[in-house]
Amino acid sequence: MKRLFGKGVIQTIVFGLLIFASLETFAQPLRPLDTLSTFGKFRSYFLNHESSDEAINKERQIPVELYRKVLGNKLTNEKVPYVEAFKMFDRGKSFIFIVELGCPGDAGGYCFSYVMISTTDDGKVENSKYIGSSWGDLGGGTNSRISLINDSLLEVQDHDIENDDDGNPVKDTIDDYSYYVINNHGFRPANVSEPSDGRLYPQASLRVLTFSELKQMNEDELDVMRNEIFADHGYIFKTQKWKSYFESQSWYRPRFDDVTNKLSVVERINVERILKTS
Repeated sequence: MKRLFGKGVIQTIVFGLLIFASLETFAQPLRPLDTLSTFGKFRSYFLNHESSDEAINKERQIPVELYRKVLGNKLTNEKVPYVEAFKMFDRGKSFIFIVELGCPGDAGGYCFSYVMISTTDDGKVENSKYIGSSWGDLGGGTNSRISLINDSLLEVQDHDIENDDDGNPVKDTIDDYSYYVINNHGFRPANVSEPSDGRLYPQASLRVLTFSELKQMNEDELDVMRNEIFADHGYIFKTQKWKSYFESQSWYRPRFDDVTNKLSVVERINVERILKTS
């Protein structure tokens, strides 16, 4: 099936949206919109962000003019067709919002991007970042899927989707992972450790592993995976078993008695999950 528009064109449109990265929102007790402040009105659109009901989804569409007001007119692309409330997080001193922005000129398929914004509790925009996008037609496309790993870590998976001639998905491949720490100061990209070449389980440093995939491994494999994380940061093993094992690995450089503070947030979570699984 011939695509209705090219990937290069869509990527150009998506990245064109990056000229407006700033926003804010969160849920308050329901009040009539005409009694709310501009920031309060904006937040009210995120109240039903967990629902998949079509009628409620329409209520999540934020007027573009209101979006501009909240951003202080930083949204300069006037051709954006819609802004939709996607997710919100209340972190006490800050609000964190994710909005879905439709692509201008979208024809013959779908196209939108995600922007994450942090604000103070009174609505001042402090940070914003493009975190993903989705586009496609009958032939397939790409899709960013956003989820919470825990109350302080957000995961974005970028999927490449291929469809058959009837437009039905036949292949769904994860191309990349990215992570963001969220807290009462807002959000920031999470540091991800680069694993050394030669490790048996480099994925334990690159992405958060699921319990289902860990349960498919035996105890010996889990032990190696967990200890590889520490070894790659230069941990000096005390037991002869692991000392001998890692000294035989060309990439191992023992330097530290304690590497706990050197582990990335992804590695910390994986260590905890491996221990719970083994």
